[in-house]
Amino acid sequence: MSENQKLRTLAKSTALRLERSQGAAVRDLTGRTYVATNVSLPSLTLDALEATLAAAISSGASGIEAFSIWGEPASARALTAMNEFAPHAEQV
Repeated sequence: MSENQKLRTLAKSTALRLERSQGAAVRDLTGRTYVATNVSLPSLTLDALEATLAAAISSGASGIEAFSIWGEPASARALTAMNEFAPHAEQV
């Protein structure tokens, strides 16, 4: 299984396991992988890509090599943030 296939599998399996409408996985420049689902609380709403990107950045990632989204499409806000942080990241 390729590294990109692993990202797709992680995004999907995380969403399905947690019964969420969206899952995302990102691989940083050192090969570390982060996964998350969408967050929907009265006081906080993030799509899965936003949550995953926040986890990577707060863990010290200096960039993103590739990312995958499963389920609902990523929000424009999430894609803008990804482009801002990692303009050369590949969506797989």
